[in-house]
Amino acid sequence: MLKQHAFQWVGKAGLAHALFGIALVFAALHPLRDALDAHGLALVQTMATVQALCGIGLAALAPRINAALPAALIAGGVTLSMAMILVIAFTGLHPFDPAVPLGGAAMLFGWAMLLAGRGLE
Repeated sequence: MLKQHAFQWVGKAGLAHALFGIALVFAALHPLRDALDAHGLALVQTMATVQALCGIGLAALAPRINAALPAALIAGGVTLSMAMILVIAFTGLHPFDPAVPLGGAAMLFGWAMLLAGRGLE
């Protein structure tokens, strides 16, 4: 019972990522299509799809996750990458370019940990 409450945030984080990612995918169909150039739109579409998929995966695996690190790497990595992609797409500025691949690497490392059985019951 304690474990279930301790890692309840994983399911909520997964659902939040899925909601935000799916919302951005749909926004890219109409409002963002007119607001962004082709390159910015492609960046947002790609990262929104990644975010939605990671969110769905986290939400699905939440009942089996028993370690915070892999889930935090996935959720945090996706958040970092998406934030920087949105800054780039909407402003054209590149203030922290290394954040995108660092966030992606953190996300991938979190998934690799789960694949290796670290953090799953």
